[in-house]
Amino acid sequence: MRRFVYSAIAAAALMLAVMVEAPAAQGSQLISVKPQHLVLRAAFGTSVVGSITITNTSTGTLSVRLNASPPDNIDIAIEGSTCTIASDNVLANGASCTVLVRYTGFEFLGPRSTATLLVTARDPQTGELLESDVVKITGKSP
Repeated sequence: MRRFVYSAIAAAALMLAVMVEAPAAQGSQLISVKPQHLVLRAAFGTSVVGSITITNTSTGTLSVRLNASPPDNIDIAIEGSTCTIASDNVLANGASCTVLVRYTGFEFLGPRSTATLLVTARDPQTGELLESDVVKITGKSP
C-alpha cells in the first residue's frame, strides 16, 4: 500500500511540474524580442547603431533582465537605450523598452564579430523565471 501511495504522490508531482511548464512548451509568449538576429554593417573605422525592442506581451507586469558578453567592437545598451544591462527593467503589460547596439569596424578584429544578448523575464514578486530569449548580434565589415 505504501508503494502505491508514494507512486501516486510522485505521479501527481510530475503532473504538476508538467502543468507548470506547459505554457512555455505550447509557445505562449510573455515577451516579444525583435529582431531575433540584429545584423550591423560598418566600414572599417566607422560605427553604426541598431536597436532591439523588447515588449511585454503578457497580461501582467514583468521584470526583464539583459545579459551580454560582447567583443570589444560591439557595445550593447549604449546611451539612449531605455533598457539597461544587468539590472531589472520593470515593464507593465504592453510596455516596451529599446536596447541600442553599436558596432565599430576594426580591421585588426577582422571582418565579422558576434555577440549574444540573453533576455529573461521574471515574476517581479517572486523572481520566478518565466521566459528567456536569445538575440544574436552580428557586426560585419567589408
